[in-house]
Amino acid sequence: MKMVVVGGSGFIGKVLVKKLKAKSASRRETLSIDLQKPKTLAKLKKFSVIIHCAAKVNYTWLPWFQIYKKLYQTNVEGTKNLLKTVTPKYFVFLSTLAVYNSQKLKVLKPRSFYGLTKYLAELKCKEYAKKKKFKLLIIRLPMVYDVREPKREAWLFKKFGWVLQFLRPLLKKKKIRVISRKKAINLICSLIKKRKEGVVDIKGNLIDLSHFLDIMTKNKK
Repeated sequence: MKMVVVGGSGFIGKVLVKKLKAKSASRRETLSIDLQKPKTLAKLKKFSVIIHCAAKVNYTWLPWFQIYKKLYQTNVEGTKNLLKTVTPKYFVFLSTLAVYNSQKLKVLKPRSFYGLTKYLAELKCKEYAKKKKFKLLIIRLPMVYDVREPKREAWLFKKFGWVLQFLRPLLKKKKIRVISRKKAINLICSLIKKRKEGVVDIKGNLIDLSHFLDIMTKNKK
């Protein structure tokens, strides 16, 4: 079956593409699309397996009311445009554990604009999977990191780590769930290979921010 990764140039997508390519003899094809322009999505109709990992996480330089609008346009409307255009046999949507209200992962109540828009996108996926009768897998990820590649979180920790050291007592009280990019990609590929369906929570490791600070500043894995 022909497979495509939507968001193949992103932080997770580009590594996922390489991993899937290594396991397949199929010819690699690069397509230019825009989730905000439905006409560009028609070229995806030929694919029977679609892995959707394109998303926006945050717009920290905008006022809060504009942040939600921007996130909604990409994460919800963009996903809807994609689902309206394609009818795959198997659709994989990468979501987030931020759809829960706490790190205990028990109550579905998004705790951020990002989490809310990804949850709404999940609902769209379920709606179209039922309507178009395709198999659906939703993978909820914790924070994904890789100290070997500059990323917003890594850059902040490395640049302001000396300031955060003074806040270490407070950071120890804040828990977050994280997973290395390499491990996340391996788990995603394993689920896809098994043609898993439904919703899968990848819980990662629950650590305090102080520990995460050490990972990002000392390159510990």
